[in-house]
Order: sequence, then C-alpha cells, then structure tokens
Amino acid sequence: MAPHRNILRTVVFTPSLLLSFALLIVAGCASTPHVTEQTLMRVYAKQRVQPKTAPVIFIPGLMGSILEEQSTGRTAWGRGFAGALDILALPIDAVRVTSNRDALVAKRPLDRLAWIPGLLEVDVYARIRDVTVRSGGYTSGKDAFSLSYDWRRDFVEAAQQLGELIDHVKEVWGEPDLKVDIVTHSAGGLIARYYVKYGVDDVLQHVPLPPPSYAGAAHVNQVIMLAPPNAGSFEAFQRLHEGLGIPAVGRVSTEVAFTMPSLYQLLPLDGAVFVDEAGRLLPVDLHDHENWVRYGWSVFHPRRMARTRAQFLRDDPRTGAIMYEAHVVDEHRFLKNALDRGRRFREALWQGDLDEERRRVRYVILGSGCQPTVQRAQLIPRGDEWRTRFSTGSRRLQSVLYGLGDGSVTKESLLGTQCEGEGGTQACVSRFPSAYSVFVCDTHNDLTRSLAYLDNMLHALLD
Repeated sequence: MAPHRNILRTVVFTPSLLLSFALLIVAGCASTPHVTEQTLMRVYAKQRVQPKTAPVIFIPGLMGSILEEQSTGRTAWGRGFAGALDILALPIDAVRVTSNRDALVAKRPLDRLAWIPGLLEVDVYARIRDVTVRSGGYTSGKDAFSLSYDWRRDFVEAAQQLGELIDHVKEVWGEPDLKVDIVTHSAGGLIARYYVKYGVDDVLQHVPLPPPSYAGAAHVNQVIMLAPPNAGSFEAFQRLHEGLGIPAVGRVSTEVAFTMPSLYQLLPLDGAVFVDEAGRLLPVDLHDHENWVRYGWSVFHPRRMARTRAQFLRDDPRTGAIMYEAHVVDEHRFLKNALDRGRRFREALWQGDLDEERRRVRYVILGSGCQPTVQRAQLIPRGDEWRTRFSTGSRRLQSVLYGLGDGSVTKESLLGTQCEGEGGTQACVSRFPSAYSVFVCDTHNDLTRSLAYLDNMLHALLD
C-alpha cells in the first residue's frame, strides 16, 4: 500500500506551492505571499486552455443539495429560515426503509446559503465550482457536472442517480466508453465508492453480501475525496441523538434526524464507542437497536417520548393514545431496519480486495488532521435514566472522547484505519486503497473553500 502524504510532516510539491517558494525567493523572504484564486489561475494557465480528456462530476456531502417541494417549487432546504425544519422529516411507516418517500426533490448543489440573495450569503460550494471553472478551465454542462441528490435518503439511491448522470455525460460527449473523474465532499465520497464497487445494483438486500462486481469502475478514472468519512463519523450519532442546530437557519430536531436513513449509513464502523465516567470502554454496541431504547438514545429518551405522547393526545384526545402506540411500533421497526441497512452499507464498502480496487480506480484523499473531533461518548447513570455526554471538562477524558480530524471526521476514518490491540501494543493499518493523501489544518465545512485543498484538487485533475 502506498504511504499517505501528510502535509504536516511531508511537503507535497504542487504547482502553487512551487510558485509560492519562487515568490519568496524573489521577495528576499521578506513576507509570505497571499495566495488567491488569481494565483491558481496563473499556476494552471497552460492546463486551463488544454482540451479536457475527461469530464468531472462533483458530488456534494450531507445537506449539500437544495431540496424543493415538487408540486409548488417551495424551497424546503437551501436558504435562511431561522425556524424549525420539520418539513425535512421523512415518513417511517413503510416496512422497507427505502420505500419511505415524501414530496421533496433535490434540485441542484447548494452553492450559497442565502438569507438575502446577493447581500447576505454564506459560501457552501460556490468556490469549488468557481475554481473548477475559472482556474481549471472546465465548462458547466460540457465537461463539468454536479450530482444533486436527496441527502436524507439511502446512499444506494444516490449511487444509482450517479450512474444515470454518467450515462448522460457519455451522451453529451458522444463516447460510450468514456471514463469520468469524480470530486466528492464528505458523504459524497461514500456514494462514489459504492458506485465504483457495485454500479447501480442494490446489493444490500442480498444475504450474504455479494463480492464487488466493480461495475462502476469501468466508467471512472479517479475519485478525489475531500474529507470522506470512510470509516464513518461519530458525529452522525450525535445528530441522531441531539438533533442539529444551524445558526440563523433553523434546527433539525432529533425527531426529524431520526427519520433520515443516510445518518445510519454514516455511523462509525466500530460500534464500541462508549465509555464510563472513568473513561473505560463499555461493552455497549451502537449498532444494537435494543441499546437505543435501553439507554434512551434519540427519540427513545424518556422525556422525548413523553412529549411526543402528549402531542398525540393534544391532536386527538379520543384516539391519541392508540395512535401514539402505533407510532412507537413504527419507530422500533424503522430503527432496527435503518441500523441493519446502514451496517450492511458500511460492510459493502469494505468487501473485496483492496489491491484490486486500487488497480481499477485511482483514489486521492484530501483531509484535515488537526481539529478536535468527537469519537466517543460517556454513558452516565442518573437514577432510572442514562445520560449520554459528548464533552467533558476533564483534560484526561478529552483525549478519550476526542481524536484529531476536521471536527466532523477523524483522520483514522478518512484513511479507513483499523486498529488491533491496546495501548502501546496497538497496531493500526489503513485499509483504504488510496494512491496518496494530503493533510493540512482546516475544518470539515471549510475544506471546499480552502485554496490549499482546491490547489491539490486541480493538481490531481489536471496534472
């Protein structure tokens, strides 16, 4: 396996880095030059005007596509709301997790989160699009495309949509044997990797899981992954348990997050992620649905269950109690099925021979390894209830609950690292078939705006 490159220890010489060194010499090392998008345009001036040998497809991460109501065109996600986001809840009453559908559809990647369009906006994916076009010389709709998908739903569905988009790109180019390059952010990397291994087939419904067919690999040159949670993210469990508040936008409540199959597919590979008050590892499996009820996780917290029951009774005093009991039955069935399908999705990504996958598709990882990133939680008994705590004031326990990464995904997850043994005898090996990886210091959501990352992205695409 090729060694990964860590920019904190090993300098990765990309074109803009060489230019920076040259500018320092010219200036007599008097100051550090400020790298801008104009710098990247100069660095890639020759490559920008050359004909592209392969189109590029961008796959955003979780919450990275605008969702609209199909009938009215009303935006459900993708602009400033400053309110509840209950409209994002999916139904959970279907027996099969993938059959739970609503009226929302994905329209396009979320370039900017806007409160007042043109005046008050926050960049999400606009910079990565603009740098690809202006500095890389790609043209939207000609050799640059984006996958829009409903990030709440099952990732296999998104992989199937990726297959449809690749077929469309081949028609645009008029080349049935064309191979594409793919750039992903966060969960988009898992979608791309599933497609590489299985194409558009839903293999999760088969027992046992079949070996990879690499049906998608026949259509892909390389996958450039920004902050991929290859071994999952504990933050997904935190969102399922606590919900997610987005400043000046709104709140995805625990009850809403619970309905999203994608979050279960992002859970960490290792389910032993809980410790006691002293920091000792507990034999509690995150992937066991009975533990969610036992420890009061997510919608099964006693106070949340009491509030939900009270709401059913307020809505209909006559039948509210019966309807609430039916709702709890649906919650139990949905949780069990969502956890099982999520586990099988993660297992499917690690099926097959790594060397075989590396021969078929080139993977490049761009990540961060210096931000505190939650990786465990404490389980603390409080009377008849359990408290799940994700932070602590104890410096000793901070190293237990937190690792290093980008604030959302640990470095170990990025590299698909698996460890055996304990303490000083622990041996860790990366099980991800990457050609190389580059690490700097940024947060998960800043990666697509970081010129250091975008320089490495263009270098992988163009050089």
